[in-house]
Amino acid sequence: MSAPLVLVTGFGPFPGVDRNPSGLAAGALAAEPPAGVEVAARELPVELFGAAEALEEGIAACPRTPDFVLALGVHRGDWFRPEGLARRVLTSTKPDNAGRFASELAPLGERDLDAPVDVEAVVAILRESGAPRAEASRDAGGYVCERTAYAVHAACARLSIAGLFLHVPPLDAVPLADQLAVLRRAIPRIVEVGERR
Repeated sequence: MSAPLVLVTGFGPFPGVDRNPSGLAAGALAAEPPAGVEVAARELPVELFGAAEALEEGIAACPRTPDFVLALGVHRGDWFRPEGLARRVLTSTKPDNAGRFASELAPLGERDLDAPVDVEAVVAILRESGAPRAEASRDAGGYVCERTAYAVHAACARLSIAGLFLHVPPLDAVPLADQLAVLRRAIPRIVEVGERR
């Protein structure tokens, strides 16, 4: 039996973030996967209208349907923040990398979507895996990260798999090597939680 396949996505730079740990971590995890899982990686554009399409392209490019989708994004806090809710209406007033605004998006669906994994269990795993701080959230920011979280939740429902949007800290708060150490320990256990949902 093959190891579970995890699609890990992250983002590249955007204004105010020259080195995005989410995209750097996704690439590093694909190059050196955690024990017991296979990893495919995809960098998504920091674009309200392009991120969801790129996510679907990433899923389609996997050698088989992934068992878990882990979408990473960066936030300003110094903690790991798994998102338990993706809202259908985005509220950010910041332009994305293409100069587009959340107000240009129609509602993403008929309802807000809960994460297809036990977020409190993920918090416990992150803490046990060495995260200095980990706290669950139900506000993914109303920007490209929330747009991506909604796409992840919808794709997981369609494919009958588990997934999660996880905000990671900026590099000046937690260096990339430390973030990767946490993620490599945590991901196999998070996948197990997804399998039990």
